[in-house]
Amino acid sequence: MKKIKSSIINLTAISVFVIFFISPCIAIEIDFDYPNEVEVNKEFEINVLFESSTNYDIKIFVHNSSDEKITREEIISLVENNGKWQDSWNYLPLSVIDNNLYHLKITENSEKAGICIRLRKTGASKFEEICKKIKIVPISTARGNQEELPPVEPIILSNIEKNEFIDVQGKFRTYLSFIFFIFMIVLLLFFILNKI
Repeated sequence: MKKIKSSIINLTAISVFVIFFISPCIAIEIDFDYPNEVEVNKEFEINVLFESSTNYDIKIFVHNSSDEKITREEIISLVENNGKWQDSWNYLPLSVIDNNLYHLKITENSEKAGICIRLRKTGASKFEEICKKIKIVPISTARGNQEELPPVEPIILSNIEKNEFIDVQGKFRTYLSFIFFIFMIVLLLFFILNKI
């Protein structure tokens, strides 16, 4: 009985170590710089700040979605790939990521526009995403009277602008670790209460 209790305590200690020290290490740091205001149909640059030893494909797009579920119909941009403009819905292969500078064009105006980057491991279907707000300036306003535009106030987003994220498998491992940890605590309490 003592060996079982000792094994349970050791297993609990290992679980605590895994949860608090290994789980945060699976986060990937990513961020990107872009102009706060962009004119419709005008090319602009995005600088992606991302380093990884794992191979990733990247998708960069501007959307007009009012919720977090972004569909192809809500994509309102084109991305340059090897000198040609392509639909932003498509991923760019890893070979393009080495550059970190990307060129986009917004194809239509939207007051609720967001700009997003999706990363997926090469060949995988699961992805992670980071999004920020972007202001689109209509062509007539941008050329006509720029002085009359109100000053842009910074938009502070809650979790959308986090600079690190955890992939879906990482979230699953984290949840599984917490469930296992809680199970071990309940089991340990059970043994302690049975001893009393």
